[in-house]
Amino acid sequence: MQVHGARMDPGNLAVVALRPRPHVVAGHLTAGDLQVVSQWIALNETAILDHWNGLTDGAKLAQQLRRLP
Repeated sequence: MQVHGARMDPGNLAVVALRPRPHVVAGHLTAGDLQVVSQWIALNETAILDHWNGLTDGAKLAQQLRRLP
């Protein structure tokens, strides 16, 4: 079970793919958590894909990521 908090536990992760729509490919998220993650992905999709495609480095990605309102 995923635990909310400010720390990452490498032994308790979920991997979410962006396409064709956000979906869990490893680990587990509740439907509610997946919905929130999907909203965050939609808000940050361009920055995430630019990083994935090598157009930006990690520092630039960190600057571009936005929090959910």
